[in-house]
Amino acid sequence: SNDKQTTISLATTLIKKSKLHERINLKNIDAIIFISQTPENKAPGPSHQIHKKFNVKKECICIDLNYGCSAYPLGLFFASNLVQNKNIKNILLIVGDTISKHLNLNDRSTASLFGDAVSATLIKKKLNKKSYCWIGSDGNGYDHLKIEKNSLSEEILSMNGMEVFSFTLKEVPNMIRKLIKKSKVSPNQIKNLVLHQANYAMNNMIAENTNISLDKNLHSIFKFGNTSGASIPLTICHNSKKKFSNRGYSLMVGFGIGLSWSSFLIR
Repeated sequence: SNDKQTTISLATTLIKKSKLHERINLKNIDAIIFISQTPENKAPGPSHQIHKKFNVKKECICIDLNYGCSAYPLGLFFASNLVQNKNIKNILLIVGDTISKHLNLNDRSTASLFGDAVSATLIKKKLNKKSYCWIGSDGNGYDHLKIEKNSLSEEILSMNGMEVFSFTLKEVPNMIRKLIKKSKVSPNQIKNLVLHQANYAMNNMIAENTNISLDKNLHSIFKFGNTSGASIPLTICHNSKKKFSNRGYSLMVGFGIGLSWSSFLIR
C-alpha cells in the first residue's frame, strides 16, 4: 500500500492492465455495481467515477453499496436480479477495499491480518442459468467489526475477533445447510467451496461442519491475507490454474462486518 493508492485507483489499474475495457467495450455496460467500505469520496459513489473514467454510455445504472466481507456473493445476488430486466444484459461488478489505510499498526488483532485488493467481474445475461443464494444480517453485532473515528479523527478499523469467530461458526454452516436444502444440490456436487479468507482453520471447520470435502475448499489467505470483499474472487483467480473446476457447482460464501453473511451457488 501507499498514500496515493485508493480503491478507485486499484480498480482503474485492474481494468486497464487486464484490458477488460478493450475486450468487452465498457461503453456498452448497462449497470455498474461498486461495493466497498473504503471509497475515495463519500459522494458521489465510486461507480460514477468508473462510469466517467471509461466513458460508459449514459443509459447505465450506477449502484454503490457499503459492504465488506459479505460483498461478493451479495453483489452477484443484486446482479442476478438486475439481469432479469429485459434492458439489462451486461453488468460490471467491482468489489474491493484498501483496508490498510484504516489500520492501527499497534493493534495486533488487525494490523497483520488485512490486505488491499479489488476485483472486477462481468455478469452477462444467460437464459435458463439457475443460481441460488442465501443472505442474512444481525445488526446486534454492529460493534464487533467496524471502521470509526478515533480521538485523532482518524477512521480506524476495530475488531472483536472472538465475537466474530463465534458468530461465523454459528451462522455460516447453518446458512450453507439451508442453501443446500433449498437448491437440492448435494455437498458432493459442489466442486469448489470459496469462503471469505478470514481464518484458515475456521474455514476448514466450516467445510467439515457442512460435509464438503476439504480438498474442495480453496484458499489464498497465506499469500494475500484478509482482503475483505475481494477475497472470494481473488481466491478463485489464485486457484484457477491448479484447482478451480469449471465443472459442477461452485459455492461462494462471505461473512463479517454488519454482522452479515451471504452465499451464492451456481453451476
